[in-house]
Amino acid sequence: MINTKLFTILLLLTICNSWAKNVNVIAIAPINGQVSSCQCGGRDMGGLAKIHTVSYNYKTIGPVLLNGNNMDLLGNKTKNNLILQQLSKMNIAAVGVGWAELKGELLPEIMNVKTAGLPWVNCNLFYAGNPLTNRSVRYELNGVKYVITSAISDIRVKSPLLEEHAKELKVLPVTKSIFNEFISYKEGTDIFVVLSDMSIEDENELVVSYKDDKPLLIITSNGEKGIDDKRNKGRVFILNPGSKGLQTWQASYDSTAKVFDFIKSPIDSSIESNSETATAVDIYIRVAGNDSVISRSMLVTDKSDMITVLKNEIILFYAPNCDDCREIIENSLPNTKKVMKQRIRYTDITNASNYQKLMDLQKKTGMMTYGMPVAFYNGVLYDGKEKVGELFKIILSKSKLGRKGY
Repeated sequence: MINTKLFTILLLLTICNSWAKNVNVIAIAPINGQVSSCQCGGRDMGGLAKIHTVSYNYKTIGPVLLNGNNMDLLGNKTKNNLILQQLSKMNIAAVGVGWAELKGELLPEIMNVKTAGLPWVNCNLFYAGNPLTNRSVRYELNGVKYVITSAISDIRVKSPLLEEHAKELKVLPVTKSIFNEFISYKEGTDIFVVLSDMSIEDENELVVSYKDDKPLLIITSNGEKGIDDKRNKGRVFILNPGSKGLQTWQASYDSTAKVFDFIKSPIDSSIESNSETATAVDIYIRVAGNDSVISRSMLVTDKSDMITVLKNEIILFYAPNCDDCREIIENSLPNTKKVMKQRIRYTDITNASNYQKLMDLQKKTGMMTYGMPVAFYNGVLYDGKEKVGELFKIILSKSKLGRKGY
């Protein structure tokens, strides 16, 4: 009889330990405005249609999460509406708010969660005196209880590209806001997750300050892709899932060993595209793929090869996850844009048709480019942060001297 009781106790402990290890979080790399698949490393990867399928593949395993910066800050309204509509049809437990989501036309959609159909979360951002979104999501699956929130650093909101709405945006202290949210749900929660568009400094402060015995997973865009073992500390683990929706990470927490195991899976051609989303993306690319609306009176067409350019226009090729591109766009572009009278066309190089435009310009000019961003201006290609930055300085200098034809 005693042996039977002992066996029963051991069996129950084994079951409990097995259950305790079944804590899973699924992190899909942020989309960064990449709606179609791209040829990356010779493989057909990413794209909303494949991500749609992936989101349901993990439906019974753990909450599927998307960090912030899924929108295209430089894209047109049609493109961002496409992203919002398709994401709302996917199996996503929570979506973080990044700086790319703070574009003026997107704010009403993000604030009206029911209309948007997406579980936006953020615990420290206010717009016009009101919380921008729900502060967090409490999610339960397979008996495991999750609390998921997101936070953004003040420095992200100070981007010149957001100056139109900067006065209405208020950012509360990051660490304090996150802890206040955790305290509200501490009892009965198995794991906390933060979707971060924070600076490294704010993330490090959170890591050092966190003292709870429950695991905390920070999903970030800072640092190198993958697991940040250098900054992991105690119960805190940091994961950068990458960019452009190219891969998925499954984070599984072992509560006995008190560590995470991470499995990376590419979103490639082995994954079947969702037909409905694939059709919507195809229509967008064929009908509304050009981000610029240009007056015909401003056009000059080279009849020899039909490459269309604007008089004194800058075509700026950029990549959504390019740090040098972001630096140029944030620091050098705003003043240049004023003197150029808006004649700057933004072109996302991760779009296949836009990449072909750059190839055509290289062929036309006989110039090769070897870095990003790339600017095409008055028949010349400028590549890399230094050359593009110098071009903008020259344009500004000429405008201050009152010269014509800049």
